Amino acid sequence: MRSNSLASILIMMGLMTLPARPGGNAAPLPQPAHSGVDGLAGVESEILSITTEPTDYGVVLYTVTVSRSTVLEFLKTLSNVCSMKLTVDDDVDTSILSSYVTVYLEKAPLEDILEIVLGSKGLEHIIKNDEVLVTFPAKLSFDSALEYLKEKAVQLYQKAQIKYPNCPLLTKAYFDLGNYYFNTGSHLLAIQEFQTIVDTYPNDELTRLALINIAKCYEKLSDFENARYFYFRFIDTYRRDELLGEVYLSIGDTWYIQGEYSKAISIYKKILDAFSGDNPEILVLAHLQLSRSYQRLGDFKEALDAFLVMKKKYPSEKYRSEVEYQIGNCMYQIGNYEEAAGVFGNLIVTEPTNPMADDAFCRFADCSYMQGDYFGAIQAYKGFLASFPDSKLAPRAHYYMGKCFQRLQVYNAAIKVFLEGLKKYSTSPYRKAMEFDMGLAFLEKEDFRHAYEIFMQYTVDGSDKHSLVEANFYVAECLFNENKYNEALSAYNKMLALDLAIGEMYQGRIYKRIGDCYKELGQIDKSILAYQGKVQQPGL
Repeated sequence: MRSNSLASILIMMGLMTLPARPGGNAAPLPQPAHSGVDGLAGVESEILSITTEPTDYGVVLYTVTVSRSTVLEFLKTLSNVCSMKLTVDDDVDTSILSSYVTVYLEKAPLEDILEIVLGSKGLEHIIKNDEVLVTFPAKLSFDSALEYLKEKAVQLYQKAQIKYPNCPLLTKAYFDLGNYYFNTGSHLLAIQEFQTIVDTYPNDELTRLALINIAKCYEKLSDFENARYFYFRFIDTYRRDELLGEVYLSIGDTWYIQGEYSKAISIYKKILDAFSGDNPEILVLAHLQLSRSYQRLGDFKEALDAFLVMKKKYPSEKYRSEVEYQIGNCMYQIGNYEEAAGVFGNLIVTEPTNPMADDAFCRFADCSYMQGDYFGAIQAYKGFLASFPDSKLAPRAHYYMGKCFQRLQVYNAAIKVFLEGLKKYSTSPYRKAMEFDMGLAFLEKEDFRHAYEIFMQYTVDGSDKHSLVEANFYVAECLFNENKYNEALSAYNKMLALDLAIGEMYQGRIYKRIGDCYKELGQIDKSILAYQGKVQQPGL
């Protein structure tokens, strides 16, 4: 909470001129007669006194004493003294202008005076050339009242920093302004404000928080080296601070974000060893991140152990669904599909609406697929698609359902599923996989013409090298099975000419097929050489 004394300081300051976007009509105020003497001009009465005093820098300062005066009377007098045309927006209620003000200011600039008097009435002003327009904040160039107030606060903080450099409450102004910049995404500006506190007020109670906030700013800027520097600086300075656990967690998270999982693990372990019981939430997060780090390293056995310990030691309701899901996922990754299916099935039944439900359901179906239970997998994938038709995993489930039919050699059903998937998920990453496996289904059901048409598309595309090699081989297979031996020979020889290491896995099969082609063409000598792997590759 901002202190009352700080609020008083900020209220008594003027604002910089704001950009204008006035609306409506405005009426000029009648100008009273001017009176004054050289060097010290002004208007005085028993209840209202305004005098001016020029400075060496060309700025005129005003001393104002208003024991009781209406806003309108005050504005008329001020307009006379400062020799400026003063206009009031027609939308300003006359009751505001007839209300009373009491002001005492000594040697203040014009903007400060206008800010205090008009601001107390909910009004705003615009100074342009030799004219002052009195209007509402809503008429200024801001999209909302909140935006206006935020901008106004920034200006007040900035003026506080300039006008009252020795005020004991000034660190609060720097800190709040830094937080404002941070929350609006201006992280470099926020760093400047927090750094001022660290450099100028090292013993202030806000300095420790400023160090942390500087580190957070660097995190937002993805400058993790500097972020860690300030986190460790905090640790070195405040060795027994209550925020140490949180700071260590932030350090670990920076390593995690950068993919340095081993370093992150060492930090998370330190938190669990050194801060036991200090902050339960920090311990839960550290253990969760430790488990995730093992997962990212591909060490699913360690990750499984960590998640199991977390489930037993920190039964946090907040993370329970994720922990349960990851236990099942780790079991799946190490090939323990039966136990994984049990975990996923339990999660689906007990928490059907939890955020991990669609992932768990799809993994449950995957477990059946990986165990060769294709009938069970088909039913599970169908259930998933019925329950989560809009899930990001829906294309994957549709694809593997087609794969199940393919594995069961029910090719017409597989082709139908793939065609439905291609139509429904035309922009999905699984589109090409569905199309390619549909080609295999046609090939396996000996519909070589349709298979040939699908695989030829991949030989033209060539963007996926693995698919390019496979597609060329299956194109040749289609030609061979349609007894087009010369065309098949050309296709097989083309594969031998592909400068792709992945093609080596097909060489034995290719030589045999080339030998079969020559045999069918009656060229026995070439056939024997091909079977021996002695066929000369084209172009050599």
